[in-house]
Amino acid sequence: MQFRWKAVGMCLLITLAACQPRAEEPLDHELQPVQSAADSSARAEMTLASGEDAGTVSFLRNKEGLTVVTGHLHDVTPGFHGFHIHENAICEPEAPDGPFTSAGGHYNPENTDHPAHSGDLVPVYAVSDGTAQFSFVTDQFSPEELIDAETALILHEQPDNFANIPDRYVSQNTGEAGPDEDTLATGDSGAREACGVIGAQNSSTE
Repeated sequence: MQFRWKAVGMCLLITLAACQPRAEEPLDHELQPVQSAADSSARAEMTLASGEDAGTVSFLRNKEGLTVVTGHLHDVTPGFHGFHIHENAICEPEAPDGPFTSAGGHYNPENTDHPAHSGDLVPVYAVSDGTAQFSFVTDQFSPEELIDAETALILHEQPDNFANIPDRYVSQNTGEAGPDEDTLATGDSGAREACGVIGAQNSSTE
């Protein structure tokens, strides 16, 4: 009987020893830090042609690698507006060719027609009190790309038709059917109502 209990005791000791963690053994791999989406962000402070503030738009890369565009605008004309990234980080309300024409054309590094420009965004709708809030996702650019390319964000006065002009319509400028050169470049969004240079977002505003 005494021998039997000794044998059982030895088995328990062996079992308990096998359950102890082996602190001296190194892990097969190290845990990798997760990159915060806030590590990649940009911001545009929007200004009207009058020089007054019109709100802010932020660009934030999410964990899927897409760019989330979020905006809060005010004091803009009610209705739909064309909304685009433009090629120059210059917002001059008194530019010789019209307000904010200093921002140049649409951001279009691949040299495509509208609405396939990298800078072509979804329309913005402002309600009757002149405010607009929106958030959407795009894979056309990253926040870093917009900063490095020195771009600006433009809110146009008119809606963007995305060059969707059926052949039964004839251009008043050229007499040809379908979208003309201006439509393929801008979507007939008209003059520029607000502009903001796209720059790095300060940590205090994130």
